[in-house]
Amino acid sequence: MLQLSDKVRKRHILLCFIAFGVFMQTYAQSNVRLNNFWDNLYSINPAYITNKYLGSIGIAARKQWMGFPGAPSTYLVTGTLVLDKLNTQFGVKAYEDMIGYTHTSSASLSYAYAVNLNDDWRLHLGVAASFQSLWYDMDMIRVDYLTDPTIPEKLVRTNHYNADLGAELASRSLRIGISGQNIFSMFRNNNQDIANSNFIYATYRNFSEEESQIDLGGGIYGVKNMRVYQMGLSGTAYFKNAAMDDLFQVGVFYRTPNEMGAIAGFNISKSLYVSYSYDFNVSGISRSSTGSHELMLILHLNKRDECHTCY
Repeated sequence: MLQLSDKVRKRHILLCFIAFGVFMQTYAQSNVRLNNFWDNLYSINPAYITNKYLGSIGIAARKQWMGFPGAPSTYLVTGTLVLDKLNTQFGVKAYEDMIGYTHTSSASLSYAYAVNLNDDWRLHLGVAASFQSLWYDMDMIRVDYLTDPTIPEKLVRTNHYNADLGAELASRSLRIGISGQNIFSMFRNNNQDIANSNFIYATYRNFSEEESQIDLGGGIYGVKNMRVYQMGLSGTAYFKNAAMDDLFQVGVFYRTPNEMGAIAGFNISKSLYVSYSYDFNVSGISRSSTGSHELMLILHLNKRDECHTCY
């Protein structure tokens, strides 16, 4: 990979994170993310690049607040492909999010580039372009007294182009990232758009040398949406044996202000991973909801023996 001098490297890192920090001061309404995005960080950051696999395909579904009328349902598909010798990753992402009679959908293409800072650290930079739609299921709308005859005209489908930006510092055990989703939305600033969202996160995992030992890891993140700030914490235990580094994992998480839950994941094979999560909101929603359920499948494309980006 391209090697940089210490002075140039530090300057590039500082400029990147200052630039992305500017995007944190923006407008937003809502954002789409999953509980177990830690297993697929590409879903929130186009700069995420795995050095372990040639690529991956992920499928996820989330049903939030079961039993609560109009509660969100989310479906997500991602795919990445690493061109190892070019230090490059191409990716695709598509999702649909349904909240009541409101439907949002997005399809995006991304490009990410990795620079070796030294033997232990890499800098990832990523950008994504997306086509998005916001529309309404008119059959679900019930109005007894239609006081505004222009309501049907206001609830027409709208289409937009958007963009995501991301940066990430990665080592074998630690990742620190920042991303801005739907950057163009902060300039349009209207309700007929998919909102801008901003993430900052750090995740750590130790890698023990003993085959039968348990590895431990955890993550912390922050999200900004409009005037709402949210934080989350998670902890995970990774179990392995002689045949597989990651046989299965279990973890717990807490998300402000009032949600907590658990995640369990299992490697069916060296290429196929499945995870399930359950979370419960302990606020007033708990009177009408039995909790949220989420399922994710990830198919990894294993690398050949020669690896230019592995640590």
